[in-house]
Amino acid sequence: MGKSKKTKEERKRDRYIVERFHQKLTEDSLEPLYKAFLDWKKGILPYYELTEKIHFVLFSDDKRRK
Repeated sequence: MGKSKKTKEERKRDRYIVERFHQKLTEDSLEPLYKAFLDWKKGILPYYELTEKIHFVLFSDDKRRK
């Protein structure tokens, strides 16, 4: 069977969907870290807890984050 090619519009739509999905994943991962930075700046969150949160976001797999 031949593989049908997508139109320019379909490729553009697909890129948009993937970009939005990636943006959502990134924002969902970084939002808690952003809030932790704000708390650290206000003196609410100790430095060591901030670094633990950073390490968790950067080095944990997706299953542990949920």
